[in-house]
Amino acid sequence: MPFGRPVLCRRCGRKGFSLNDLLIVRVLFIGILACAAFFMRPFELDGVWAAAVGARAGLGVVIFEIRIKRVSLTRLIGAAIGSVLGF
Repeated sequence: MPFGRPVLCRRCGRKGFSLNDLLIVRVLFIGILACAAFFMRPFELDGVWAAAVGARAGLGVVIFEIRIKRVSLTRLIGAAIGSVLGF
């Protein structure tokens, strides 16, 4: 099975990416964000603390992405319209 190729899920029968592929992408995303924060040093932090902040931000994005998958489309559209009207 090549990396990134959609496969048939054994549990639910849908096509999509395997769990291992998504895990690799998520870990790489968190690592890249941590490295970027290490070199850019946001908030004038030391390198290690900046990397920790970057990794924490990446983890937050991944958790948000996992939770947003569970929300229905009508609720997402309603939230988008509500936020636009709020601005």
